[in-house]
Amino acid sequence: MKRGTCPKCTSSQVHHSACVMDRGDGNAALCLALGRSDPIEARDLGQFEVYVCRGCGFSEFYVIDTSELE
Repeated sequence: MKRGTCPKCTSSQVHHSACVMDRGDGNAALCLALGRSDPIEARDLGQFEVYVCRGCGFSEFYVIDTSELE
């Protein structure tokens, strides 16, 4: 859906969000990611973005920066 068309229903009404909200420990709002860097820096690694079709609700998740993954 990165190209703007839903593969399920062919709608062109696609919503993009660069941060998928996650309620972590203590209900803090964080972006959904595969992991965190060391405890001091505490940077998200493999943060997800999402594309959602407004027509049918189909969703696709992508990792924004795959170079951060080991």
